[in-house]
Amino acid sequence: FIQRPPLATALAHLEWRECEGMRLTDLVAHWVAVSYYVVADRDKLQYLRVVTLEDFVKDPAAILEDLWAGFLGLDDDVQDDVSDVQADPNAKYRRKYCDHHIHTHDALVHTWGASVRTFGYDLDSWDCRVVD
Repeated sequence: FIQRPPLATALAHLEWRECEGMRLTDLVAHWVAVSYYVVADRDKLQYLRVVTLEDFVKDPAAILEDLWAGFLGLDDDVQDDVSDVQADPNAKYRRKYCDHHIHTHDALVHTWGASVRTFGYDLDSWDCRVVD
C-alpha cells in the first residue's frame, strides 16, 4: 500500500473523469476512510507493506530492494531504473492547492486535521498562507 499526503491524493483524484465535480473535502474523507481500513485490516492481511511516497522518493532503490527481496522474497539483484523518480511528486498538487483551494484550508483542518495526523500527515504543512 503506497500512501501519500491526503491533499495530494485528493487533488490527483480530481484530475480523473470519475471524480469530476467532487469536493476536495469528500476526497480527503475518502483518504481518511481508506487509511482507517488499512489499519483495521492489517492483522487480517497476510501480505501488507505500507510505504509512504515520501520515503520512496528519498531512496527508491532501497525501498524497491526491500520490497523485492525482503517482502516478496524475490532475487535481490533485480535491477530497477529509478532515474526518473521525481524528487517531489507532490509539488504540482501543492501549487494547485495554493492556487485554487487554499480558501478551504481552515475547514479541512477543522474537519479532518486530527484524523489525518493519526496517519502521520499534517494538513497545516500545506498552508501556503504561512510565511516563514
